[in-house]
Amino acid sequence: MDPLDFFSFSHQYANLGSESDPKRYHYVDQKPEGFDEQAAKDFPTLLLIHGFPDLWYGWRYQIGPWVRAGYRVIAPDCAGYGQTVKPTLIAAYTPKSISSDLAALLDHLGISKVVVIGHDWGAAIAWRFCAFKPDRVKALIVASVPFNPPAKEYLPPSEVSARAPLLGYMEYFANEESTKEIESRLFKFFNVVFQRPPATETTASGSTGTSASAPTSDNEATWPLRGQLRRLLLGPHSPRHSDLLDLVEAEVYLRSFSPTWEEKGSGMQGPLSYYRTGQLRVAEEKDLPSTLSESLPILFLHGQRDPTCLPSQVDRMKKKFIPHVSVKALDCGHWVMLEEPEVVARGVLDWLEDIRLAPEIGRHASKL
Repeated sequence: MDPLDFFSFSHQYANLGSESDPKRYHYVDQKPEGFDEQAAKDFPTLLLIHGFPDLWYGWRYQIGPWVRAGYRVIAPDCAGYGQTVKPTLIAAYTPKSISSDLAALLDHLGISKVVVIGHDWGAAIAWRFCAFKPDRVKALIVASVPFNPPAKEYLPPSEVSARAPLLGYMEYFANEESTKEIESRLFKFFNVVFQRPPATETTASGSTGTSASAPTSDNEATWPLRGQLRRLLLGPHSPRHSDLLDLVEAEVYLRSFSPTWEEKGSGMQGPLSYYRTGQLRVAEEKDLPSTLSESLPILFLHGQRDPTCLPSQVDRMKKKFIPHVSVKALDCGHWVMLEEPEVVARGVLDWLEDIRLAPEIGRHASKL
């Protein structure tokens, strides 16, 4: 498995629908050396759920270390992404619907329980997967998006961005016009979104930053603010090249999200549909609990310089909703798997060993 070689991973496909109504899912299925197919049901398995705008490929730097530690790793392209089905109905993109898809994928593979790992939208789905499918989860690892209890009422995106300016980009993504605007400027879009955050005064001097703060200068770092991403995309501004994607990696994303690439690219309609499910989510989640079982081990990873994941949100999660969560703060921004690939890989392995879920081959492993 070479993180820079898309085709060095084991690509698989499954029909999670029926012959008359197929639902094709693409996923990577990496098995450790000596894997026994007869033991698949209870074999230590990690289910990786990517976010936006991402793919299974977002986990490319962690899959190898985790497989070498003895885990089977399943990393799908979620609905609307990559080579997975692209439904036209918005209802197919709610956390409840995606949770059903992922449970069906586990059924297809004959796997009973997994350790669920999610980032960004994958984190939001992972939280809800544990509520909708609690019998399928051994442990939960979430990155960059803290737990939020089910909403009691629907807030339109404009109200969300008014209350939380750093989530202003959601208002743009919820607007149908954003689909074509982003699709026609994909290279610019990825260069803006896939960036490390500016160093704080403490990180620039070599110390560890302690918190994120709202970007204030009129530059690319302001893109999460209301209206700013659209201004950056449609304006004459030429962003610097992503410092998280090299040219090979950027090509993977451009091809995967282009609506015209060999008729296999996903386009942006499916990925952006997740942001358009607000009313449906409120209806589907109204009966879910406002916490998760204390018996479920949970690890939360977040970048201290992630402007969309503030320390106050993490504290609120721990104090009000998930008091038993273990929190690990990293000196980085939102893209923890790309900014701190080895720290994330090692941190997950160490935590799983601490809670006694490590496979025998991975216990006391010293090399990733």
